[in-house]
Amino acid sequence: MLTAPEAACALGPVFDENTGMTARPVYGKYKSYVIPALELPVLVALLNGIGRVAVPVDSGGERSYETDLNTFWDHVEDGDWEIDDNRFDTNQLGHPYMGSTFQGFARSSGLGFWESFIYTFAGSFFWETAGETARPSINDQVVTGIAGNFMGEPLFRMANLVLEGGGSKPGLWRELGAGVLSPPTGLNRLVFGDRLKPVFPSRNPAFFWRFGVGESINSHPGTVTHAMPAVDFAMYYGLPGHEGYGYDRPFDYFSFRFTALGHAKNAIENIMVNGLLAGEKYEYGSNFQGVWGLYGNYDYFAPHLFKVSSTALSLGTTALWRLTSLTALHGSVTGGAGYGAAGIDEGETRTYRYGTTFQAQADLRLDLGELAQLEAGLNEYYVSSIGGTDPKGSELVGRFKAGITVRISGRHALGLRYVSNLRAAESQGSPDSHQSVETFSILYTWLGGSI
Repeated sequence: MLTAPEAACALGPVFDENTGMTARPVYGKYKSYVIPALELPVLVALLNGIGRVAVPVDSGGERSYETDLNTFWDHVEDGDWEIDDNRFDTNQLGHPYMGSTFQGFARSSGLGFWESFIYTFAGSFFWETAGETARPSINDQVVTGIAGNFMGEPLFRMANLVLEGGGSKPGLWRELGAGVLSPPTGLNRLVFGDRLKPVFPSRNPAFFWRFGVGESINSHPGTVTHAMPAVDFAMYYGLPGHEGYGYDRPFDYFSFRFTALGHAKNAIENIMVNGLLAGEKYEYGSNFQGVWGLYGNYDYFAPHLFKVSSTALSLGTTALWRLTSLTALHGSVTGGAGYGAAGIDEGETRTYRYGTTFQAQADLRLDLGELAQLEAGLNEYYVSSIGGTDPKGSELVGRFKAGITVRISGRHALGLRYVSNLRAAESQGSPDSHQSVETFSILYTWLGGSI
């Protein structure tokens, strides 16, 4: 017997050969392992073909995309993997998004998170061995094959939340919105029709999101840049305290935050993903509920002067404390380790390094009823010399944020944000480096959610 959310998501009639009857499918019932197994190599071939046309010869005089079966077999047989030093945003932003596309093809074919994880990791391996003539890259395998899942799952969940809000037959605008959030989901729904039309059941999570547009100013010692356009988005999905909601699936809780700036050198200022992979609920009385467990993290920051990114596993907790009938404090604290990179990638200067990364994160939001929201957060990253590119060097990067969002009317609000980024780098044979960047933003904000 179907649950209410599953029944609501059962879209389109499908003929069941076992019963000889027409039935309404639910997500995953008619899943396909073949569809994503075909889509992933097609995508790799397409990206390789684009590379052949767009970059026939790279800056080093190499034909990076002139691959063939011999190239593929040599990479697989030799196993001579390296840590590459390509552009930071290519490695730490482009590769995770490519991985999220691999993941989206598998998820939208009805496969579960861990099944899709295998497809994503395999897709990354296939690109590293068959997509380029350069030696396969360890760091690219991590961010594409692992961070790609951590980025892809929130995009898939948000796309399906948009579709689910449209009932049994989402309209054109919902289909387009879902396709923008998760292009593989939109493509599979369009190409394969009713077979892959069932919407992933959210099971009625408590969620909150905001979308803001406005102006930002970056400043650092000795220089103040001009104001630039800014876009800010945050999504908190599966917030604790919602009666009847469980956390038995990966990413039943996640936070996804994104900021873009009108600056050619760092158009994407940050992406932060924090998703619960496995955990348990807890509560203290009727006013304090939470969930704790293992989280998957993908973070990317590019505050103009320097950059840092990390793919990690963390232990932590997310909780809700109802202070009064109108006020509540939401918080998340995690700490763990993974693999990351930090440093400078500006023009001809490329001095960032890779290494085992230790990190901690704290995020707090105080809801003052319908009046305002106060928020504060702290992120710390230590990129060590363990397994990295600089045996005697390290990077310590900290990020502090604070903000207030004041409701004007209904879902319309005005937001003010302050972010401070600090970097301290050590390297043998070079002087220590210390940098800081501050960002001030004012944003018109649209508020949404189920809380």
